[in-house]
Amino acid sequence: MAARRTSRFSTSYRSADARSATSTPTFKAPVSLAKRLLFPNLPHGADLPSLLAADDPELNAELYDFIALALRGFVTPWWMKLTRHDKEFLPEVTRVLAVFLRSVEARLASADLPSFVFRDVPAIVSQHYADYRNACAKVGTSYATGGSSTLPQIFHQLQPHMAVSPDGHWNETYIRQAVEHVMKSCLPPADWEAETERTIVREILAKVILGSVFSRLTQPWYLQKLILDLLGPPPDDRLEVKPCISMFKHYLKFLKPPDLPSRPTSRRRLSFQSIVVFFLSAVQIISGLCLTAIALSQKALYTIRAINSSSTSPVTVPHHDNLARLSIDMMAEILTMRSRASSAAMLSLVELSAGFCRPFTGRALPYILYNQIINVARITKIVVQSKKSLFPDGYPAESPPDPTPEEQIVLRKRLEARLMTLLPSMPAALLLGHDAASRGKTVSNAIAPLSSSECNVHLLILLFDAVLLALFPELGVVSGGMAAYTEGEIDDPHLIGYPSVETS
Repeated sequence: MAARRTSRFSTSYRSADARSATSTPTFKAPVSLAKRLLFPNLPHGADLPSLLAADDPELNAELYDFIALALRGFVTPWWMKLTRHDKEFLPEVTRVLAVFLRSVEARLASADLPSFVFRDVPAIVSQHYADYRNACAKVGTSYATGGSSTLPQIFHQLQPHMAVSPDGHWNETYIRQAVEHVMKSCLPPADWEAETERTIVREILAKVILGSVFSRLTQPWYLQKLILDLLGPPPDDRLEVKPCISMFKHYLKFLKPPDLPSRPTSRRRLSFQSIVVFFLSAVQIISGLCLTAIALSQKALYTIRAINSSSTSPVTVPHHDNLARLSIDMMAEILTMRSRASSAAMLSLVELSAGFCRPFTGRALPYILYNQIINVARITKIVVQSKKSLFPDGYPAESPPDPTPEEQIVLRKRLEARLMTLLPSMPAALLLGHDAASRGKTVSNAIAPLSSSECNVHLLILLFDAVLLALFPELGVVSGGMAAYTEGEIDDPHLIGYPSVETS
């Protein structure tokens, strides 16, 4: 009897434990949007597949998150109206996008990016500044069709382009056809023949990404705000005091002997204590300056050794072209350095120094580009910032209203004031002008060529063409006038950046 009660009690105790174990809630980690939309069949806890050859987990997650937000915001609304049960369409679009991105990454690895950054981009920017100033000089003269042509129309005559209208509006069909040719070069034949997925990927690239970027980067106020954000807040002169100078002033007050009421004479003698304090403070200041110079020299020697030791790698192969020359010419054109004697002399000295250091700069500039500018951390930051600006709350953001004309004037004045504080007084007098008025005029003239949205369209389209030709040279035209694109029959006769040509 007692055994039955004991067994019944133990059975009920075990059943209570089982119920309590089953009733304990198990918390699972939340599933990301990329897993729910792009990989619905992926096991829980499994990592997302690598999107790029550079397998960085943070960059991989941010890129997948960006793709998921773009598909949810621009594809899912109309696709759900057609069918609610198809769960394979978005993963298939993601697979096509992954193949496309890997192909673009391989093109980037094999492209000559130093020549593009330090040769092509400075040449395009310098030409834009020169043509804008020439167009401004022709406004209201007989060169402007009797004075009736506007600034965008005159600028278009200096830089005619098939993708830009005379009024300064870019053609969406040109961007769409460019993306179409790029996809044809990147995708395998099986994915290229899938017209639905290909069209969706093309519209995401041409409309969502490039369309949003182009519409913003052509606005002068947006460029000015972007430059202000890159420069950061101005330094506060009241708070930023050099440590050595502040220390010297602190110890300098000990040179003043204390007031002696019993000795009314006007002459004051230096005490031995004041002389010792002054000597020790001077030694400390000199030693601090020497330590700073040693640290800078060691850092420079380390950088030089790193550049020379990596000279055999493909990213730092010495260039035969003088990469620094066009960048110097661009800065001279922006700051109108050739119009002033002091800045022209400084420009000649810099050009002469760059010519002597040409073998070293041919290795140093690619090293800086690949190690300081183009790296995984910076690309990840760009993707995060793009995601925040395009999808602030997880969905496509409405275009904010443009600033009023008064706010745009204030924004430009802020930029001019910030640029005036970049250089100390002596270098600013040599490069920008001898007085404040001339320096302000130089800074204003440097911002003016970017103050026309219609003219900025030409600059943006030319930079877009330069990027395409750097990554996909088969889309261009060789010097003989024949198309270098030989992959079968060309669907669109309009090649990138050039008028239509006939191929035999």
